Amino acid sequence: MLSINNFLNKDELSIVNTRLIDNDYFPWYHMKESSSDAYPFYGHILMRRGGEIASEWFDFFYPILDRFVTEHLKISEYEIIRGCVNDSLSHDDKACDPHVDFEEDHIVIIMYLTNSTGDTTIYEEQWNIEKPPTYLNKDNNHNLTIASTVTPKQGKILGFDGLNYHSIDFKKCTDRRIITIFAIKEK
Repeated sequence: MLSINNFLNKDELSIVNTRLIDNDYFPWYHMKESSSDAYPFYGHILMRRGGEIASEWFDFFYPILDRFVTEHLKISEYEIIRGCVNDSLSHDDKACDPHVDFEEDHIVIIMYLTNSTGDTTIYEEQWNIEKPPTYLNKDNNHNLTIASTVTPKQGKILGFDGLNYHSIDFKKCTDRRIITIFAIKEK
Protein backbone atom coordinates (compact mmCIF):
# COMPACT_ATOMS: atom_id res chain seq x y z
CA MET A 1 0.00 0.00 0.00
CA LEU A 2 1.21 3.49 -0.84
CA SER A 3 -0.51 6.72 0.21
CA ILE A 4 0.79 10.19 -0.68
CA ASN A 5 -0.70 13.40 0.69
CA ASN A 6 -0.93 16.48 -1.58
CA PHE A 7 -0.29 14.43 -4.72
CA LEU A 8 -2.62 16.48 -6.91
CA ASN A 9 -0.97 19.82 -7.64
CA LYS A 10 -2.49 23.28 -7.19
CA ASP A 11 -3.66 23.56 -10.82
CA GLU A 12 -5.24 20.08 -10.75
CA LEU A 13 -7.06 20.86 -7.50
CA SER A 14 -8.31 24.16 -8.91
CA ILE A 15 -9.87 22.33 -11.86
CA VAL A 16 -11.34 19.66 -9.57
CA ASN A 17 -12.86 22.32 -7.29
CA THR A 18 -14.27 24.65 -9.94
CA ARG A 19 -15.27 22.28 -12.75
CA LEU A 20 -16.27 19.19 -10.81
CA ILE A 21 -17.05 19.71 -7.10
CA ASP A 22 -18.55 23.21 -7.22
CA ASN A 23 -20.13 22.74 -10.66
CA ASP A 24 -23.91 22.37 -10.32
CA TYR A 25 -24.00 20.96 -13.87
CA PHE A 26 -21.36 18.23 -13.53
CA PRO A 27 -23.02 15.07 -14.92
CA TRP A 28 -23.55 12.70 -11.99
CA TYR A 29 -25.44 9.47 -12.61
CA HIS A 30 -27.28 7.35 -10.06
CA MET A 31 -25.51 3.99 -9.74
CA LYS A 32 -27.78 1.32 -8.29
CA GLU A 33 -25.03 -0.63 -6.53
CA SER A 34 -21.46 -0.39 -5.30
CA SER A 35 -20.20 -3.29 -3.18
CA SER A 36 -23.79 -4.57 -3.22
CA ASP A 37 -27.22 -3.37 -4.29
CA ALA A 38 -27.78 -2.09 -0.74
CA TYR A 39 -25.46 0.88 -1.31
CA PRO A 40 -26.23 3.07 -4.33
CA PHE A 41 -24.11 6.14 -5.06
CA TYR A 42 -23.65 8.83 -7.69
CA GLY A 43 -20.92 8.24 -10.22
CA HIS A 44 -19.38 9.47 -13.41
CA ILE A 45 -17.79 6.69 -15.44
CA LEU A 46 -14.43 7.60 -16.96
CA MET A 47 -13.64 4.22 -18.51
CA ARG A 48 -16.04 1.31 -18.71
CA ARG A 49 -15.01 -2.20 -17.85
CA GLY A 50 -13.62 -3.48 -21.09
CA GLY A 51 -11.59 -0.36 -21.89
CA GLU A 52 -14.03 2.04 -23.55
CA ILE A 53 -13.40 5.67 -22.59
CA ALA A 54 -16.76 7.08 -21.49
CA SER A 55 -16.00 10.68 -20.52
CA GLU A 56 -13.84 13.63 -21.54
CA TRP A 57 -12.80 13.74 -17.87
CA PHE A 58 -10.69 10.65 -18.51
CA ASP A 59 -8.18 12.93 -20.28
CA PHE A 60 -7.88 15.05 -17.14
CA PHE A 61 -7.41 12.17 -14.66
CA TYR A 62 -5.24 9.90 -16.81
CA PRO A 63 -2.01 11.98 -16.50
CA ILE A 64 -2.44 12.08 -12.70
CA LEU A 65 -2.91 8.31 -12.64
CA ASP A 66 0.05 7.76 -14.95
CA ARG A 67 2.32 10.00 -12.86
CA PHE A 68 1.51 7.98 -9.74
CA VAL A 69 1.78 4.56 -11.40
CA THR A 70 5.04 5.21 -13.26
CA GLU A 71 6.88 7.39 -10.75
CA HIS A 72 5.73 5.91 -7.44
CA LEU A 73 4.55 2.37 -8.12
CA LYS A 74 7.36 1.98 -10.70
CA ILE A 75 5.09 0.26 -13.22
CA SER A 76 5.90 1.21 -16.80
CA GLU A 77 3.30 -0.84 -18.66
CA TYR A 78 -0.23 -1.30 -17.42
CA GLU A 79 -3.80 -1.64 -18.57
CA ILE A 80 -6.68 0.32 -17.08
CA ILE A 81 -9.55 -2.02 -16.24
CA ARG A 82 -11.99 0.73 -15.23
CA GLY A 83 -12.20 4.27 -13.90
CA CYS A 84 -14.96 6.25 -12.20
CA VAL A 85 -15.54 9.39 -10.16
CA ASN A 86 -17.70 8.47 -7.13
CA ASP A 87 -19.82 10.74 -4.96
CA SER A 88 -20.74 8.52 -1.99
CA LEU A 89 -24.07 8.63 -0.23
CA SER A 90 -24.70 8.20 3.49
CA HIS A 91 -26.33 4.96 4.63
CA ASP A 92 -27.59 3.62 7.95
CA ASP A 93 -24.88 0.95 8.13
CA LYS A 94 -21.44 1.93 9.42
CA ALA A 95 -19.62 0.70 6.31
CA CYS A 96 -20.12 -1.02 2.99
CA ASP A 97 -19.38 -4.71 2.60
CA PRO A 98 -15.71 -5.69 2.46
CA HIS A 99 -15.15 -6.56 -1.18
CA VAL A 100 -12.74 -6.76 -4.09
CA ASP A 101 -13.48 -4.96 -7.33
CA PHE A 102 -12.19 -7.77 -9.58
CA GLU A 103 -11.46 -11.42 -8.88
CA GLU A 104 -8.04 -11.28 -10.56
CA ASP A 105 -4.69 -9.57 -9.95
CA HIS A 106 -5.11 -5.78 -10.08
CA ILE A 107 -4.17 -2.58 -8.29
CA VAL A 108 -6.71 -0.09 -6.93
CA ILE A 109 -5.82 3.60 -7.20
CA ILE A 110 -7.96 6.13 -5.28
CA MET A 111 -7.64 9.91 -5.68
CA TYR A 112 -9.39 11.73 -2.85
CA LEU A 113 -11.03 14.87 -4.25
CA THR A 114 -12.59 16.19 -1.02
CA ASN A 115 -11.85 16.29 2.69
CA SER A 116 -14.45 14.06 4.27
CA THR A 117 -15.40 11.44 6.77
CA GLY A 118 -15.70 7.97 5.29
CA ASP A 119 -12.36 6.25 5.80
CA THR A 120 -11.14 3.58 3.40
CA THR A 121 -10.31 0.35 5.24
CA ILE A 122 -7.95 -2.19 3.71
CA TYR A 123 -7.88 -5.67 5.23
CA GLU A 124 -5.02 -8.16 5.47
CA GLU A 125 -7.08 -10.95 3.95
CA GLN A 126 -7.14 -11.40 0.20
CA TRP A 127 -9.77 -12.83 -2.10
CA ASN A 128 -9.16 -16.31 -3.40
CA ILE A 129 -11.38 -18.73 -5.20
CA GLU A 130 -11.65 -21.05 -2.18
CA LYS A 131 -12.76 -18.28 0.19
CA PRO A 132 -16.07 -16.59 -0.66
CA PRO A 133 -16.51 -12.89 0.13
CA THR A 134 -17.51 -11.78 3.60
CA TYR A 135 -20.55 -9.55 3.84
CA LEU A 136 -20.09 -7.60 7.05
CA ASN A 137 -23.45 -5.87 6.99
CA LYS A 138 -25.60 -8.68 5.66
CA ASP A 139 -24.63 -11.64 7.81
CA ASN A 140 -22.80 -9.87 10.67
CA ASN A 141 -19.85 -12.22 10.24
CA HIS A 142 -16.88 -9.87 10.19
CA ASN A 143 -13.79 -12.00 10.45
CA LEU A 144 -11.29 -9.75 8.67
CA THR A 145 -8.20 -8.08 10.14
CA ILE A 146 -7.67 -4.38 9.43
CA ALA A 147 -4.31 -3.74 7.76
CA SER A 148 -4.74 0.00 7.23
CA THR A 149 -7.25 2.82 7.45
CA VAL A 150 -6.98 5.88 5.20
CA THR A 151 -8.87 9.12 5.85
CA PRO A 152 -10.03 11.10 2.81
CA LYS A 153 -8.00 14.28 2.35
CA GLN A 154 -8.25 16.38 -0.77
CA GLY A 155 -5.28 15.77 -3.05
CA LYS A 156 -4.25 12.46 -1.45
CA ILE A 157 -3.70 9.40 -3.62
CA LEU A 158 -3.75 5.76 -2.50
CA GLY A 159 -2.65 2.59 -4.26
CA PHE A 160 -3.05 -0.97 -2.95
CA ASP A 161 -3.27 -4.58 -4.04
CA GLY A 162 -6.79 -5.00 -5.37
CA LEU A 163 -7.05 -8.59 -4.11
CA ASN A 164 -7.09 -7.26 -0.54
CA TYR A 165 -10.61 -6.88 0.76
CA HIS A 166 -11.48 -3.24 1.31
CA SER A 167 -14.47 -1.17 2.39
CA ILE A 168 -15.45 2.40 3.15
CA ASP A 169 -17.08 3.83 6.22
CA PHE A 170 -20.11 5.82 5.20
CA LYS A 171 -19.64 9.57 5.46
CA LYS A 172 -21.56 11.95 7.68
CA CYS A 173 -24.64 13.18 5.85
CA THR A 174 -23.27 16.75 5.84
CA ASP A 175 -20.02 15.72 4.09
CA ARG A 176 -19.30 15.14 0.44
CA ARG A 177 -16.95 12.20 -0.16
CA ILE A 178 -15.79 12.38 -3.77
CA ILE A 179 -13.06 10.14 -5.13
CA THR A 180 -11.71 9.02 -8.46
CA ILE A 181 -11.03 5.30 -8.51
CA PHE A 182 -9.09 3.31 -11.08
CA ALA A 183 -8.37 -0.41 -11.30
CA ILE A 184 -5.26 -1.30 -13.28
CA LYS A 185 -3.38 -4.47 -14.25
CA GLU A 186 0.36 -4.62 -14.77
CA LYS A 187 1.29 -5.91 -18.24
